[in-house]
Amino acid sequence: MTFDAVIIGAGPAGSAVASALASSGARVAVVAGRTAAGVEGLSERSLVQLKYLGIDPAELGGIGAARRVGTWGADARPVKGVEWLVDRSVLAEAVRSRAELLGARYFPGTVTRSARNAATWRHRLVDGTELEAPVVVEARGRRGPEVAGPRLVALGQRRRFAAAQAAAGTAIRPFSGGWAWWAWRRDELWVQVVTLPRSGPIANRVRQAGAELPDLADALSQTSPAGALLARPAHARLGVAEDRPGWWVTGDKAMALDPMSGQGVYEALVGAKVVATAVTGVAAGDDEALARQFVAERYRATFGRGVRAATGLYAENGSIGDFWRTVGRAYGKLCDVQDETAARVERRPVLDGGRIRAEDVVVTPRHPRGVWQVAGVSVAKLMGCLHRDARLSIESAALELDRPPGDIVQALRWLQEAGVVAG
Repeated sequence: MTFDAVIIGAGPAGSAVASALASSGARVAVVAGRTAAGVEGLSERSLVQLKYLGIDPAELGGIGAARRVGTWGADARPVKGVEWLVDRSVLAEAVRSRAELLGARYFPGTVTRSARNAATWRHRLVDGTELEAPVVVEARGRRGPEVAGPRLVALGQRRRFAAAQAAAGTAIRPFSGGWAWWAWRRDELWVQVVTLPRSGPIANRVRQAGAELPDLADALSQTSPAGALLARPAHARLGVAEDRPGWWVTGDKAMALDPMSGQGVYEALVGAKVVATAVTGVAAGDDEALARQFVAERYRATFGRGVRAATGLYAENGSIGDFWRTVGRAYGKLCDVQDETAARVERRPVLDGGRIRAEDVVVTPRHPRGVWQVAGVSVAKLMGCLHRDARLSIESAALELDRPPGDIVQALRWLQEAGVVAG
Protein backbone atom coordinates (compact mmCIF):
# COMPACT_ATOMS: atom_id res chain seq x y z
CA MET A 1 0.00 0.00 0.00
CA THR A 2 1.28 3.43 -0.92
CA PHE A 3 1.02 6.60 1.18
CA ASP A 4 2.55 10.07 1.27
CA ALA A 5 3.94 9.47 4.78
CA VAL A 6 4.30 6.58 7.20
CA ILE A 7 4.45 7.40 10.91
CA ILE A 8 6.14 4.71 13.01
CA GLY A 9 4.98 5.03 16.61
CA ALA A 10 1.67 6.41 17.84
CA GLY A 11 2.49 8.13 21.10
CA PRO A 12 1.50 11.80 21.41
CA ALA A 13 4.34 12.98 19.13
CA GLY A 14 3.83 10.47 16.32
CA SER A 15 0.07 10.90 16.26
CA ALA A 16 0.36 14.69 16.41
CA VAL A 17 2.55 14.64 13.29
CA ALA A 18 0.03 12.32 11.63
CA SER A 19 -2.79 14.75 12.46
CA ALA A 20 -0.90 17.73 11.04
CA LEU A 21 0.03 15.95 7.81
CA ALA A 22 -3.42 14.42 7.32
CA SER A 23 -5.10 17.79 7.85
CA SER A 24 -2.95 19.21 5.04
CA GLY A 25 -4.30 16.54 2.68
CA ALA A 26 -1.50 13.97 2.84
CA ARG A 27 -2.26 10.25 2.78
CA VAL A 28 -0.86 9.06 6.10
CA ALA A 29 -0.35 5.63 7.66
CA VAL A 30 0.32 5.22 11.39
CA VAL A 31 1.96 2.03 12.68
CA ALA A 32 2.14 1.34 16.41
CA GLY A 33 1.93 -1.30 19.09
CA ARG A 34 0.75 -1.01 22.68
CA THR A 35 1.36 2.04 24.86
CA ALA A 36 3.30 1.51 28.08
CA ALA A 37 1.24 1.63 31.27
CA GLY A 38 1.40 4.65 33.51
CA VAL A 39 -0.04 8.00 34.50
CA GLU A 40 1.01 11.40 33.18
CA GLY A 41 0.72 14.68 35.00
CA LEU A 42 -0.04 17.25 32.31
CA SER A 43 0.83 20.93 32.60
CA GLU A 44 -1.51 23.68 31.49
CA ARG A 45 0.78 24.21 28.49
CA SER A 46 0.20 20.58 27.49
CA LEU A 47 -3.57 21.10 27.63
CA VAL A 48 -3.21 24.10 25.31
CA GLN A 49 -1.34 21.94 22.80
CA LEU A 50 -4.00 19.22 22.99
CA LYS A 51 -6.70 21.80 22.32
CA TYR A 52 -4.64 22.99 19.33
CA LEU A 53 -4.94 19.44 17.99
CA GLY A 54 -8.70 19.54 18.48
CA ILE A 55 -8.74 17.34 21.59
CA ASP A 56 -10.98 18.34 24.49
CA PRO A 57 -9.06 17.48 27.69
CA ALA A 58 -12.41 16.87 29.41
CA GLU A 59 -12.80 13.74 27.27
CA LEU A 60 -9.53 12.16 28.46
CA GLY A 61 -10.91 9.57 30.83
CA GLY A 62 -12.17 11.86 33.56
CA ILE A 63 -9.11 14.09 33.55
CA GLY A 64 -9.23 16.72 36.24
CA ALA A 65 -7.07 19.18 38.08
CA ALA A 66 -4.97 17.64 40.85
CA ARG A 67 -3.37 19.78 43.53
CA ARG A 68 0.40 19.23 43.74
CA VAL A 69 2.24 19.24 47.07
CA GLY A 70 5.79 18.42 48.09
CA THR A 71 9.15 19.81 49.06
CA TRP A 72 12.41 20.43 47.23
CA GLY A 73 15.98 21.30 48.13
CA ALA A 74 17.94 20.95 51.33
CA ASP A 75 15.74 23.65 52.88
CA ALA A 76 12.56 21.66 52.07
CA ARG A 77 11.13 24.46 49.94
CA PRO A 78 7.38 23.91 49.40
CA VAL A 79 6.32 22.76 45.94
CA LYS A 80 2.81 23.82 44.98
CA GLY A 81 0.75 23.90 41.84
CA VAL A 82 -1.79 22.01 39.76
CA GLU A 83 -1.43 19.24 37.20
CA TRP A 84 -3.96 17.21 35.26
CA LEU A 85 -3.79 13.41 35.54
CA VAL A 86 -4.40 11.08 32.61
CA ASP A 87 -3.52 7.49 31.77
CA ARG A 88 -0.78 7.28 29.14
CA SER A 89 -2.83 4.77 27.13
CA VAL A 90 -5.89 7.05 27.18
CA LEU A 91 -3.81 10.03 26.05
CA ALA A 92 -2.17 8.05 23.23
CA GLU A 93 -5.55 6.72 22.08
CA ALA A 94 -7.08 10.21 22.04
CA VAL A 95 -4.30 11.73 19.91
CA ARG A 96 -4.24 8.73 17.55
CA SER A 97 -8.03 8.82 17.18
CA ARG A 98 -7.81 12.48 16.26
CA ALA A 99 -5.33 11.60 13.50
CA GLU A 100 -7.70 8.89 12.20
CA LEU A 101 -10.61 11.33 12.24
CA LEU A 102 -8.54 13.64 10.01
CA GLY A 103 -7.91 10.81 7.55
CA ALA A 104 -4.83 8.93 8.78
CA ARG A 105 -5.02 5.14 8.58
CA TYR A 106 -3.96 3.11 11.60
CA PHE A 107 -2.09 -0.22 11.36
CA PRO A 108 -1.67 -2.01 14.71
CA GLY A 109 1.59 -3.88 14.87
CA THR A 110 5.35 -3.50 14.58
CA VAL A 111 7.63 -2.57 11.69
CA THR A 112 10.18 -5.37 11.31
CA ARG A 113 12.09 -4.04 8.32
CA SER A 114 12.51 -0.70 6.50
CA ALA A 115 14.39 -0.37 3.21
CA ARG A 116 15.00 2.44 0.76
CA ASN A 117 13.44 1.75 -2.65
CA ALA A 118 14.38 4.42 -5.22
CA ALA A 119 12.65 7.58 -3.90
CA THR A 120 10.50 5.84 -1.29
CA TRP A 121 10.77 3.82 1.91
CA ARG A 122 9.19 0.37 2.07
CA HIS A 123 8.21 -1.05 5.45
CA ARG A 124 7.24 -4.58 6.32
CA LEU A 125 5.03 -5.18 9.36
CA VAL A 126 5.13 -8.25 11.57
CA ASP A 127 1.93 -9.57 9.95
CA GLY A 128 3.41 -9.25 6.45
CA THR A 129 1.69 -5.98 5.50
CA GLU A 130 3.89 -3.69 3.36
CA LEU A 131 3.62 0.08 3.39
CA GLU A 132 5.48 2.45 1.05
CA ALA A 133 5.94 6.23 1.22
CA PRO A 134 8.56 8.86 0.35
CA VAL A 135 8.40 10.27 3.91
CA VAL A 136 8.88 8.44 7.21
CA VAL A 137 8.50 9.98 10.65
CA GLU A 138 9.89 7.74 13.38
CA ALA A 139 8.55 8.22 16.91
CA ARG A 140 9.47 4.92 18.57
CA GLY A 141 10.95 6.33 21.76
CA ARG A 142 14.43 6.32 23.24
CA ARG A 143 16.57 4.43 20.76
CA GLY A 144 19.53 5.05 18.48
CA PRO A 145 22.69 7.19 18.74
CA GLU A 146 22.41 9.94 21.32
CA VAL A 147 24.00 12.62 23.45
CA ALA A 148 22.88 11.41 26.86
CA GLY A 149 22.60 12.78 30.34
CA PRO A 150 23.24 10.67 33.45
CA ARG A 151 21.61 7.24 33.23
CA LEU A 152 18.41 7.15 35.26
CA VAL A 153 15.60 4.64 35.60
CA ALA A 154 11.94 5.34 36.42
CA LEU A 155 10.19 2.65 38.43
CA GLY A 156 6.41 2.86 38.28
CA GLN A 157 3.50 0.88 39.72
CA ARG A 158 -0.26 1.19 39.74
CA ARG A 159 -1.85 0.51 43.13
CA ARG A 160 -5.39 0.47 44.49
CA PHE A 161 -6.96 2.12 47.54
CA ALA A 162 -9.54 0.18 49.51
CA ALA A 163 -11.84 3.22 49.36
CA ALA A 164 -12.12 6.10 46.90
CA GLN A 165 -10.21 9.28 47.73
CA ALA A 166 -12.04 12.54 48.34
CA ALA A 167 -9.89 14.53 45.89
CA ALA A 168 -7.17 13.95 43.30
CA GLY A 169 -3.63 15.10 44.04
CA THR A 170 0.06 14.59 43.40
CA ALA A 171 3.22 14.83 45.49
CA ILE A 172 6.93 15.07 44.74
CA ARG A 173 9.78 14.65 47.24
CA PRO A 174 13.50 13.85 47.14
CA PHE A 175 15.14 11.10 49.19
CA SER A 176 18.78 10.03 49.49
CA GLY A 177 18.70 7.64 46.53
CA GLY A 178 16.50 9.58 44.10
CA TRP A 179 13.12 11.25 43.99
CA ALA A 180 9.53 10.09 44.08
CA TRP A 181 6.37 11.37 42.39
CA TRP A 182 3.02 9.85 43.18
CA ALA A 183 -0.50 10.66 42.07
CA TRP A 184 -3.90 9.62 43.35
CA ARG A 185 -7.45 9.90 42.06
CA ARG A 186 -10.61 7.98 42.91
CA ASP A 187 -9.38 4.58 44.19
CA GLU A 188 -6.12 4.58 42.22
CA LEU A 189 -2.52 5.43 43.17
CA TRP A 190 0.39 5.68 40.74
CA VAL A 191 3.87 5.69 42.26
CA GLN A 192 7.02 6.59 40.33
CA VAL A 193 10.55 6.53 41.74
CA VAL A 194 13.47 7.90 39.69
CA THR A 195 16.90 6.62 40.67
CA LEU A 196 20.18 5.27 39.31
CA PRO A 197 20.10 1.82 37.67
CA ARG A 198 21.71 -0.67 40.04
CA SER A 199 21.84 -4.41 40.51
CA GLY A 200 19.41 -6.09 42.89
CA PRO A 201 15.60 -6.21 43.13
CA ILE A 202 14.03 -3.00 41.87
CA ALA A 203 11.30 -3.26 44.52
CA ASN A 204 13.95 -2.47 47.13
CA ARG A 205 14.30 1.06 45.74
CA VAL A 206 10.60 1.79 46.16
CA ARG A 207 10.84 0.46 49.71
CA GLN A 208 13.82 2.76 50.33
CA ALA A 209 11.82 5.76 49.14
CA GLY A 210 8.93 4.76 51.41
CA ALA A 211 11.28 4.28 54.37
CA GLU A 212 12.58 7.86 54.02
CA LEU A 213 9.34 9.60 53.01
CA PRO A 214 6.57 9.21 55.61
CA ASP A 215 3.78 10.51 53.39
CA LEU A 216 4.74 8.06 50.62
CA ALA A 217 4.88 5.25 53.18
CA ASP A 218 1.39 6.25 54.31
CA ALA A 219 0.06 6.09 50.74
CA LEU A 220 1.71 2.70 50.16
CA SER A 221 0.25 1.31 53.39
CA GLN A 222 -3.28 2.22 52.27
CA THR A 223 -2.98 0.51 48.89
CA SER A 224 -2.28 -2.86 47.33
CA PRO A 225 -0.51 -3.55 43.99
CA ALA A 226 -2.80 -3.42 40.94
CA GLY A 227 -0.06 -4.10 38.41
CA ALA A 228 3.56 -5.12 38.03
CA LEU A 229 6.42 -2.81 39.00
CA LEU A 230 7.65 -1.42 35.66
CA ALA A 231 11.08 0.00 34.83
CA ARG A 232 11.85 2.32 31.93
CA PRO A 233 14.81 4.53 31.00
CA ALA A 234 14.47 8.11 32.24
CA HIS A 235 17.71 9.79 31.13
CA ALA A 236 17.72 13.04 29.21
CA ARG A 237 18.80 12.44 25.63
CA LEU A 238 19.33 14.24 22.34
CA GLY A 239 19.13 11.99 19.30
CA VAL A 240 22.02 12.22 16.85
CA ALA A 241 20.67 13.26 13.46
CA GLU A 242 20.59 10.52 10.83
CA ASP A 243 21.13 11.69 7.27
CA ARG A 244 18.57 9.51 5.51
CA PRO A 245 16.50 11.23 2.79
CA GLY A 246 12.86 11.45 3.68
CA TRP A 247 13.40 10.01 7.18
CA TRP A 248 12.51 12.26 10.13
CA VAL A 249 12.37 11.67 13.89
CA THR A 250 10.26 13.15 16.66
CA GLY A 251 9.22 12.51 20.26
CA ASP A 252 11.68 10.80 22.59
CA LYS A 253 13.49 9.43 19.54
CA ALA A 254 14.56 13.01 18.79
CA MET A 255 14.84 14.40 22.32
CA ALA A 256 13.78 13.59 25.86
CA LEU A 257 14.21 15.65 29.00
CA ASP A 258 14.70 14.50 32.59
CA PRO A 259 11.20 13.54 33.86
CA MET A 260 11.73 16.08 36.64
CA SER A 261 10.91 18.76 34.04
CA GLY A 262 7.27 17.67 34.00
CA GLN A 263 7.06 18.89 30.39
CA GLY A 264 7.54 15.65 28.45
CA VAL A 265 4.12 15.68 26.76
CA TYR A 266 4.33 19.39 26.04
CA GLU A 267 7.73 19.08 24.36
CA ALA A 268 6.55 16.02 22.41
CA LEU A 269 3.56 17.91 20.99
CA VAL A 270 5.49 21.11 20.21
CA GLY A 271 8.35 19.15 18.61
CA ALA A 272 5.80 17.28 16.50
CA LYS A 273 4.47 20.60 15.17
CA VAL A 274 8.00 21.62 14.17
CA VAL A 275 8.63 18.33 12.35
CA ALA A 276 5.25 18.47 10.60
CA THR A 277 5.97 22.03 9.44
CA ALA A 278 9.35 20.94 8.06
CA VAL A 279 7.91 17.91 6.25
CA THR A 280 5.08 19.98 4.75
CA GLY A 281 7.53 22.69 3.68
CA VAL A 282 9.85 20.21 1.96
CA ALA A 283 6.86 18.76 0.09
CA ALA A 284 6.08 22.30 -1.07
CA GLY A 285 9.64 22.89 -2.31
CA ASP A 286 11.71 23.92 0.74
CA ASP A 287 15.30 22.70 0.87
CA GLU A 288 15.36 19.45 2.87
CA ALA A 289 18.84 20.00 4.30
CA LEU A 290 17.84 23.46 5.57
CA ALA A 291 14.60 22.08 7.03
CA ARG A 292 16.54 19.34 8.83
CA GLN A 293 18.89 21.93 10.26
CA PHE A 294 15.90 23.95 11.49
CA VAL A 295 14.42 20.91 13.29
CA ALA A 296 17.77 19.81 14.74
CA GLU A 297 18.53 23.28 16.10
CA ARG A 298 15.14 23.49 17.76
CA TYR A 299 15.65 20.16 19.53
CA ARG A 300 19.25 21.03 20.46
CA ALA A 301 18.20 24.35 22.01
CA THR A 302 15.39 22.75 24.00
CA PHE A 303 17.73 20.02 25.22
CA GLY A 304 20.28 22.65 26.30
CA ARG A 305 17.66 24.53 28.34
CA GLY A 306 16.53 21.28 29.94
CA VAL A 307 20.09 20.31 30.88
CA ARG A 308 20.73 23.69 32.52
CA ALA A 309 17.48 23.47 34.47
CA ALA A 310 18.24 19.91 35.62
CA THR A 311 21.73 20.95 36.74
CA GLY A 312 20.24 23.51 39.11
CA LEU A 313 17.43 21.29 40.40
CA TYR A 314 19.75 18.40 41.26
CA ALA A 315 22.30 20.75 42.81
CA GLU A 316 19.64 22.01 45.25
CA ASN A 317 19.57 18.55 46.87
CA GLY A 318 23.32 17.97 46.90
CA SER A 319 23.45 17.64 50.70
CA ILE A 320 20.86 14.83 50.74
CA GLY A 321 23.03 12.07 49.29
CA ASP A 322 25.54 10.82 46.72
CA PHE A 323 22.78 10.32 44.13
CA TRP A 324 22.19 14.05 43.92
CA ARG A 325 25.85 14.99 43.77
CA THR A 326 26.60 12.33 41.12
CA VAL A 327 23.69 13.28 38.87
CA GLY A 328 24.22 17.01 39.39
CA ARG A 329 27.89 16.77 38.37
CA ALA A 330 27.00 14.73 35.28
CA TYR A 331 24.43 17.31 34.19
CA GLY A 332 26.90 20.10 34.93
CA LYS A 333 29.51 18.59 32.60
CA LEU A 334 26.89 18.16 29.90
CA CYS A 335 25.76 21.74 30.45
CA ASP A 336 29.33 22.96 29.87
CA VAL A 337 29.40 21.12 26.53
CA GLN A 338 26.06 22.63 25.48
CA ASP A 339 26.86 26.25 26.34
CA GLU A 340 28.48 28.63 23.87
CA THR A 341 29.52 32.01 25.21
CA ALA A 342 30.21 34.38 22.33
CA ALA A 343 27.43 36.32 20.59
CA ARG A 344 27.75 36.01 16.84
CA VAL A 345 25.90 36.26 13.54
CA GLU A 346 25.23 33.00 11.71
CA ARG A 347 23.27 31.95 8.67
CA ARG A 348 20.49 29.78 10.07
CA PRO A 349 17.12 28.40 8.96
CA VAL A 350 14.12 30.46 10.10
CA LEU A 351 10.37 29.97 9.87
CA ASP A 352 8.73 32.63 7.71
CA GLY A 353 5.01 32.35 7.03
CA GLY A 354 5.03 28.58 7.48
CA ARG A 355 8.05 28.08 5.21
CA ILE A 356 11.69 27.53 6.12
CA ARG A 357 14.43 29.64 4.58
CA ALA A 358 17.96 30.82 5.46
CA GLU A 359 18.55 34.21 7.10
CA ASP A 360 21.28 35.85 9.20
CA VAL A 361 20.43 35.56 12.91
CA VAL A 362 22.10 36.68 16.14
CA VAL A 363 23.12 33.73 18.33
CA THR A 364 23.71 34.29 22.07
CA PRO A 365 24.06 31.97 25.09
CA ARG A 366 20.43 32.67 25.97
CA HIS A 367 19.28 32.28 22.37
CA PRO A 368 21.25 29.32 20.94
CA ARG A 369 18.83 28.90 18.03
CA GLY A 370 19.40 32.50 17.05
CA VAL A 371 17.05 35.50 16.83
CA TRP A 372 16.10 36.74 13.40
CA GLN A 373 13.72 39.66 13.96
CA VAL A 374 12.53 41.88 16.78
CA ALA A 375 9.55 44.09 15.92
CA GLY A 376 10.08 43.15 12.28
CA VAL A 377 13.68 44.40 12.30
CA SER A 378 16.51 42.05 11.32
CA VAL A 379 18.69 42.22 14.43
CA ALA A 380 21.68 40.88 12.48
CA LYS A 381 21.39 43.73 9.98
CA LEU A 382 20.93 46.28 12.76
CA MET A 383 23.97 44.83 14.55
CA GLY A 384 25.96 45.21 11.31
CA CYS A 385 24.89 48.84 10.97
CA LEU A 386 26.01 49.60 14.53
CA HIS A 387 29.35 47.85 14.11
CA ARG A 388 29.95 49.92 11.00
CA ASP A 389 28.96 53.17 12.73
CA ALA A 390 28.53 53.11 16.51
CA ARG A 391 27.09 56.65 16.40
CA LEU A 392 24.36 55.73 13.90
CA SER A 393 21.13 57.56 14.75
CA ILE A 394 17.75 55.85 15.15
CA GLU A 395 16.45 57.82 12.18
CA SER A 396 19.36 56.79 9.93
CA ALA A 397 18.97 53.12 10.91
CA ALA A 398 15.22 53.34 10.24
CA LEU A 399 15.90 54.75 6.79
CA GLU A 400 18.58 52.14 5.98
CA LEU A 401 16.52 49.15 7.18
CA ASP A 402 13.20 50.52 5.94
CA ARG A 403 11.45 50.20 9.31
CA PRO A 404 9.70 52.75 11.56
CA PRO A 405 11.92 54.37 14.22
CA GLY A 406 9.86 52.80 17.02
CA ASP A 407 10.65 49.30 15.71
CA ILE A 408 14.35 50.18 15.55
CA VAL A 409 14.21 51.26 19.21
CA GLN A 410 12.70 47.89 20.23
CA ALA A 411 15.29 45.91 18.26
CA LEU A 412 18.13 48.03 19.66
CA ARG A 413 16.83 47.49 23.20
CA TRP A 414 16.91 43.72 22.61
CA LEU A 415 20.53 43.87 21.38
CA GLN A 416 21.49 45.88 24.48
CA GLU A 417 19.68 43.54 26.88
CA ALA A 418 21.31 40.54 25.19
CA GLY A 419 24.70 42.15 25.74
CA VAL A 420 25.44 42.24 22.01
CA VAL A 421 25.94 46.00 21.84
CA ALA A 422 26.69 48.56 24.56
CA GLY A 423 23.81 50.41 26.13
